[in-house]
Amino acid sequence: MDKGNITKRVYFTVSIVMLLILFMFQFSGIIRRKYNDYDINTYAADTKTTFTRSGAYLPATDERKVTNGNTRYVSFVGDIDSDCGITVYEWCRYTKRNLCMYTTLEDVTINEHNLPQALLVDAKFINFSKQLDKLQSFADMGITVVFCTLPSYDDFLGDTLLRDFCGISLVAQNIKTVGYKLYEGFLFGGETWYLPENEEQEEMYQDLKLEVPWYQTTNSTKTYMSAIVDPSRYEYLKNEEQPPVVWSKRHENAYVFCINGGLMEDISGIAILDCIMYETHDYEIYPVVDAETFVINAYPLLSFENDDTIKKFYSRNMESMLTNLMWPEISNLIDAVGSKATFMPALQLQYKDDIQPSISSLFYFFRLMNEKSAEAGLTTTRRDNISVKDKIEADYNTYNSYLNNYNFLSIMSKRSEVQEILDNHSSIFKNLRTIVAQKSDGNAPLFAYGTEDILILDSLINGRHYTYFNDYRQKCFYTALAYTGIELDMSNEYYPDDEKKLWDKSIKQISTALTLYTKSNGFLNKCTVSEADKLVREFMATNYESSMQEDTIHLKVNGKSLDSRFVLRVHNKEIANVTGADYIKIEDGAYILRVYTNQHDVTIELKDYSR
Repeated sequence: MDKGNITKRVYFTVSIVMLLILFMFQFSGIIRRKYNDYDINTYAADTKTTFTRSGAYLPATDERKVTNGNTRYVSFVGDIDSDCGITVYEWCRYTKRNLCMYTTLEDVTINEHNLPQALLVDAKFINFSKQLDKLQSFADMGITVVFCTLPSYDDFLGDTLLRDFCGISLVAQNIKTVGYKLYEGFLFGGETWYLPENEEQEEMYQDLKLEVPWYQTTNSTKTYMSAIVDPSRYEYLKNEEQPPVVWSKRHENAYVFCINGGLMEDISGIAILDCIMYETHDYEIYPVVDAETFVINAYPLLSFENDDTIKKFYSRNMESMLTNLMWPEISNLIDAVGSKATFMPALQLQYKDDIQPSISSLFYFFRLMNEKSAEAGLTTTRRDNISVKDKIEADYNTYNSYLNNYNFLSIMSKRSEVQEILDNHSSIFKNLRTIVAQKSDGNAPLFAYGTEDILILDSLINGRHYTYFNDYRQKCFYTALAYTGIELDMSNEYYPDDEKKLWDKSIKQISTALTLYTKSNGFLNKCTVSEADKLVREFMATNYESSMQEDTIHLKVNGKSLDSRFVLRVHNKEIANVTGADYIKIEDGAYILRVYTNQHDVTIELKDYSR
């Protein structure tokens, strides 16, 4: 046989195969581009909702109406406008409880036929030398007493009865601790130690309040969270003797809960109150959002500004950095953590130079984002002193010229800029539904309406850095709301001033942080901002009633037609059957119920827990 003919035949066959493969790749790319509706926000229609501020639940606060009714309520002694008071009010708003507010304990009135589920007190408003008897009388009536802040060291030191009321045997001055421990069965996520293994971890992760008063509790108490002292200094200590941070004492008819370390002065304290209700009742059921959002702010940058600096640090221009360096890493990260992203592209960061957005990059990145099933929103992020109004007007003119079919529904801003957006949006971005407010100092509500139609969502977690306090807050929001919002701000990546802050180091840090933050949230719906907006609106409009007879819980959802979600927690029981809803197990004794649309009556049958 002619070897030359064989060689020619093989060469011809291989060439044909290669041409076919090339054609297939090119054809698939053409098809993908042809049917890539990048200029349309596919979430705009699916997330449309009629729920507005008028339909949101607000706690009733009229004492006479609340105490004479038959609805769930708690009483609070303190300043409702303080950080602690805001946490209490927001918890009532989210869990659909009513609230009686008092500035002194003497003003508290009790209807014996309709007791509050708990008496929450800010210790600064209590004169313990004169009013401890009254607190004791409330506990004797079966009312759980919760110290949202603790009495002072001097109050405890000089009052044996007060120490006994709180389950304290010994008191000491503030002590420097090295970490915290969360006990299993309190917040979702099981037992957790916030204890650095070395100096590097301490520097990177440790941001908890490490100085706390040290109270040694009695055998009649139960600890849910404790600080950890330096083992080299206190080797003799047993685990149960570590400084308690959250604990309870069981009295004859009620519980007394004590919360140390200022935890109720952060909005995450809502989860502690949920856990207290669960601890003191046969079951606890409350509405939740059931969503996780991942917002990537100021990426992509669509103007190639600061090119010279980028070339200096990366040996490539800004366009190459954005497309060839950053996008593959960001795309892989989204897939790795299983999130659904909302991008807030920055058309420009500098508006007073001559560099304009690249329209080809605009089209290119919107195609890429659409292939990731992502949503695009707006951002107020900028590096010069142009006003918010001028910025969003400039962005509108660009988008309206080249992407006029895209329905932008959300915008990310500093909390200090929210009002300016509300004042100007109607004349620019008329379809705006959601403002994502970057996390700032203070105890702002997690969800609030800025107008009748526009919802403000708090960006809960900074995704660039993993810290112990942020992890703790994550657990709180999972527990209280089945919700989290992770923000990743990219604006500083384009203006590097130090080799230690370059992208290769940033992405490693970001990847570590997101992996740790999302490791326990597999049960949550992965949502774009618009999808989460719809769920939050429905959550805020939800009201409900529940009751339990033997091993059956009856849940009645009140209000308009909506999709509603609930967390159910039970002691030593598990679900046997549910009608009217689907459910998923979070952990032992904890479930998310997803109530069927238009379904108002749900029946949950329980059985004894078996391992």
